[in-house]
Amino acid sequence: MQKAHVRNLEFCCAFNNKEEAIFLDDMIDLFMGMNGGHVGKYCYDGSNWDAVIENSTNYYVPRADNELVLQASAEIRDFIPQQTPYVDFGVGGAVAFKHHVLPIINRLNSPLYVGVDFCERALDSIASIQKDEDQGFAVQTVQMDFFAPNSRILTSTPSLGVMNGLTVTNKYGTLRDVNVASDFARDLDQLCRLTNFGWLLLTIDTNQDETSLRDAYETPMTSRLYLNVFHRMANTLPVNDFDPSLFVYEPEWHPELHLFAHMAKATEAQSFSLGSHHFSVKKGEKIHLLNSYKFSKDFFDSCSSKAGLRVQKIWHHETPMKLYMLAGKNADRIIQ
Repeated sequence: MQKAHVRNLEFCCAFNNKEEAIFLDDMIDLFMGMNGGHVGKYCYDGSNWDAVIENSTNYYVPRADNELVLQASAEIRDFIPQQTPYVDFGVGGAVAFKHHVLPIINRLNSPLYVGVDFCERALDSIASIQKDEDQGFAVQTVQMDFFAPNSRILTSTPSLGVMNGLTVTNKYGTLRDVNVASDFARDLDQLCRLTNFGWLLLTIDTNQDETSLRDAYETPMTSRLYLNVFHRMANTLPVNDFDPSLFVYEPEWHPELHLFAHMAKATEAQSFSLGSHHFSVKKGEKIHLLNSYKFSKDFFDSCSSKAGLRVQKIWHHETPMKLYMLAGKNADRIIQ
């Protein structure tokens, strides 16, 4: 697991769980207003994303994801060498593994799958899938927050780093940001470094229509998914007098930031303690949980170029989603 700054060392030692200690820090920062858009990694556990994939209607992302991966898997050998390791940024559950990971691994005869996630439960599910499926490739899991600054390299040879489900657009960012392009270029460079400067296969959503975005995201299922962070806080952190049910999901579209921001709105005022801190939330106050950036094609292309990445292939879909294959410096050396 990557090194991370943990203020609540006493909590960490008492519970022997560094993930929850970092969770405590992040939630304190959230309610203090010091940070925002950074707690999405606590909403997902693998299995709850399977439910979204299997039961979505207006939320077009899972269907588009599946169809784009089918397109890519049919052509992947034209762009990626055989025996290239597969790095999965943000692992899903069994359904996502079957639909997104296996088709490409099988096409490339990848000898190694590396599942990377902050959620231990999601990583445990991948180990179980490997045991059940008895696939012909090795499985490694790495617990880390791949959006947090780091200088790690995960594979000894250039690998294919994959982000399905628009994971790359869940990058961190606040409503106060003024340098979205340079920040995103830095994120792309870091992700490519993790693959040993190989390839990135990333889905993005170019949708700029607020009505369409609200139709896609403002559903009971996605609302439960995002608001789950408050229930996890109530169940696992040292908190008193906190009612997680006193929030509703109320997202905001910020076109100047290219951002569909997932927000929670307080339906009632409440005061509570979290760790050694005390907070008061006013009725109607909104809290910025996580991000879904909606980059136009031109904006994404520009950020990729700033990161030193070459656009090798784009697969298009009838929805506003696209699947990009980006090549890093070591990938280009292999191709040449």
